[in-house]
Amino acid sequence: MTAASGLWHEAISLGRHVLWASTFGTRCINPSDGRPAGTSNWWRRLHPEITYAREVAPDALPSTITYDSERGHLIIEGGVFTGVTPRMRNYATGGRNVRDSWLAYRSNRSTGKVTSELDRERPEHWEHEWSRELVEILGVLSHLAALEPRQAELLDRIVAAPLIDVAELNRRRILPVPERAKNARTGPDHAFLPGMETVDGQPPEPVDPLTLPTDPPGIALPEPRASVRPGPRARRRHGRS
Repeated sequence: MTAASGLWHEAISLGRHVLWASTFGTRCINPSDGRPAGTSNWWRRLHPEITYAREVAPDALPSTITYDSERGHLIIEGGVFTGVTPRMRNYATGGRNVRDSWLAYRSNRSTGKVTSELDRERPEHWEHEWSRELVEILGVLSHLAALEPRQAELLDRIVAAPLIDVAELNRRRILPVPERAKNARTGPDHAFLPGMETVDGQPPEPVDPLTLPTDPPGIALPEPRASVRPGPRARRRHGRS
């Protein structure tokens, strides 16, 4: 983690842009920061190069899906979507290709093991609404791909700047995590780690001593104490018993 609050806030802002785009503009909305509430028309206006240029054959599920990297065309059973870059075509998250995963459930190809009869329930033809949805998805992928150079550049600056290590977190009694913090909720006012307000710009080493300067030598730091109330699930289980 970075010890520079400026880089911390910059990473938070960039992360909110990623979450905003990944949820089609339904999360992390902030119009003043370029994150308006998303609509289909908005995504299409943002990326006019992405178009539904030729209709997908509507009478059956697609069996042929190809990509023309020279022209930037995604071709689905004769239908053509333009403005698709190689990075958009190969964009993956969680180890899964976004485009391939979305299309797998909308083609006649198998999507995996059949574990119940519900897995056999599949559409029989290409829905018109899917074409509009795919244009939106491609717009999001284009937006996320455009953020990657900024993410890489920011990561380089974070690694080159002072960092917060585990020893520093222990010295400030942030680790080990107290029970009261495991279910804590943070709001917009908690933009930086509690207890780390004074670490801005300080080098990560040395972090010796590991006890606060006012502690008597040889006295271990006390374990934080807090009354822990059972959560709603625990209370319900207790009520049933």
